[in-house]
Amino acid sequence: MTERHAFWNPSFLPDGKSLLATQWFGGKGDFDIILVDLETGERQSLGEVGVAPQYLPSGHIIFGRERDLYAARFDLDSRQILGDPVPVVRGIGDGDTPPTQFAVSEGGVLVYIQQGEAQLGEIVKVDMEGNAEPYGIQPNLYRFPRVSPDGTRVSVTVEEIHDADVWIVDLLDGSVRRLTDEYRNQIQIWSADDGLSVLYIQERGDGIHHIYKRPTDGSGAAEHVYSPSEHGHSRFIPTGVSPDGAILVGSGDPGDKGPPVGLAYVSVENPSEMKIFVLGREESGARLHTARISPDGERVAYISNETGRSQVYVTTFPEGGPKLMVSSDATPGDAGYPFWAPDGSGVFHTQGGQMWFVELDPDPAARPIDRRRLFDTSGYRSSGNYVMSNFDIFPDGQSFLMLRDVGDEPAPPQMKGIVNFFEVLERLLPAPGVQ
Repeated sequence: MTERHAFWNPSFLPDGKSLLATQWFGGKGDFDIILVDLETGERQSLGEVGVAPQYLPSGHIIFGRERDLYAARFDLDSRQILGDPVPVVRGIGDGDTPPTQFAVSEGGVLVYIQQGEAQLGEIVKVDMEGNAEPYGIQPNLYRFPRVSPDGTRVSVTVEEIHDADVWIVDLLDGSVRRLTDEYRNQIQIWSADDGLSVLYIQERGDGIHHIYKRPTDGSGAAEHVYSPSEHGHSRFIPTGVSPDGAILVGSGDPGDKGPPVGLAYVSVENPSEMKIFVLGREESGARLHTARISPDGERVAYISNETGRSQVYVTTFPEGGPKLMVSSDATPGDAGYPFWAPDGSGVFHTQGGQMWFVELDPDPAARPIDRRRLFDTSGYRSSGNYVMSNFDIFPDGQSFLMLRDVGDEPAPPQMKGIVNFFEVLERLLPAPGVQ
């Protein structure tokens, strides 16, 4: 199958015969920095996720990642990034797409567009007809809510302009408590221990998704579960956990650095071996993400753009057998964010600004029994980033936990600058041998 890649943000290297660019694999946030030889047409991945790379006379490259502007030393002879990139300006993106609006003059003046504060979100309960019931909890910059197994609490990311942390919201008494306070922490998953702890991703500016686990009552220290680099893996972005809590499933790449190549799983107890059970771009040109394990642990719902549009598929787990498309080509727009019904009877997903439910046959090879539209998702933050949604399903399967936009529209973007930017880079990323 023909690969479906897009290339953005080209910028020349000093030789005029090669350039840096962004390679996009079809998913939100799914970007790779590449070097292109214009004489041979050869493309070379630089092994870092980012957008809009630019080479600077100081011997560095800068690029956007997440919400921040990053920099790294770059060797023109070897055409390689030297060492790990570091964030140099925090919080200039809008949280949905990495920043691309920045430039550096020959004299070393950086200018960039600072995005405004995000709009606040209100936590509400929404039934299957779309009727919303607010909890009366103070609105905040909430993202990625996840309902506890007993339906009484919510883990949620609170996104700030320079940081992000996991908070626990008690739906019974309305209390809100911070759970994490170091680095950037987000994309949390309730563990399978009756809601006593949550798993979450910690980002330290090194481009690696470190996975930690912490009791939700804050009684114990965070426990390190897995970091891909410690086991020679490139990347792993968990989006689901097995019913017994033993397996994490998500997008992964067990090899060299680069965007995830397929759906993968790792054992929580022994994460040294990552197993790919559905291949991504390497064989099919598709990007796969947002994997969710069924309540019986025997099937996985996920997103793939192999048809040219994002659609929801279901396959068996862990073997990854024949796949079944459960969203519809007849519905406009990309499908996204699959969630299993708690009783395993089918999959909820979004598409075309609507919430849908697809009832599935117990036979994995059988066509869906029924597909029906539930309600309009406009006014709600149904989309999060490209792997995690801004809604969840309650354990009774009868209602959703969603975020409703409230308050004023976000402030307009502002242009800002830093003079003597090359000196800043030399302090943060000195040349080898320089202290």
